[in-house]
Amino acid sequence: YKDDNPGTYPLTAYEYPSMGWDDARQSITVLPVSAGFLVTFDEAQPIIAGASFTLTLTAVNDDGAVAPSYSGTASLTISYIDPASGTQTLSVATVSGFVDGIAQVQVSYPDAGTITITATDVSDPTLDGTSANILFIPASLSVTAGVQHTVDQPFSLTVQALNSLGIVTPNYAGPVNLIIITVDPSADQGGRLDPLTMTSFSNGQGVLTDLTYNKWRTIQIQAQDGSDPSLHGISEEARFYAHSVEMPISEPPEASPYFYE
Repeated sequence: YKDDNPGTYPLTAYEYPSMGWDDARQSITVLPVSAGFLVTFDEAQPIIAGASFTLTLTAVNDDGAVAPSYSGTASLTISYIDPASGTQTLSVATVSGFVDGIAQVQVSYPDAGTITITATDVSDPTLDGTSANILFIPASLSVTAGVQHTVDQPFSLTVQALNSLGIVTPNYAGPVNLIIITVDPSADQGGRLDPLTMTSFSNGQGVLTDLTYNKWRTIQIQAQDGSDPSLHGISEEARFYAHSVEMPISEPPEASPYFYE
């Protein structure tokens, strides 16, 4: 006997047609328990790191149907998928207030990367459920290049991956592509950055110390995520000057009255 609602139910057994036998009666008690949780989210992936999204927990029975009587409390934990480790946590640790076996909560995750979220009943750890993989990306890239440099001489460029709160996402791993934005003069004069790609990130930050640019002009540098061009950032204006200026002077004509050695 199964029932979606807790309570005590009388069952009666009797013969038909009647042969004068005594009826048999037994009471069945259905307890308010579930077999686990479905953990789902409505937002399309990827989700912006640090931004709020809706997480839905649905208590289910052994058949996968909603267990409307569930009224407990579930704890939320994460598992790292890519990268395989990290230090960040969800903004919400526990979920209660289930109505008809379902609870929704606004939650955020501050880092980049792919994780899963597991809901576990705080009183009975055997009741649990895990979400599908969830991909989080930074909200923007911060680019710092400095304001004054020498043509064809190494300079430093720093790129940081930030969440929606402006905090570095330590699990962002790049790579990013570097793009020149001409400022003064605005016409393209064939300037070249070297290298054009930043591949090494640590704790959400990448640093190039040997970047060079080969033209005397003012530019900005855009860093663009290698997989998602909409994720990018632009540096302040950087002015490049020549290392030195040479002024060649030709020999004067012979017998020049204004020439002195």
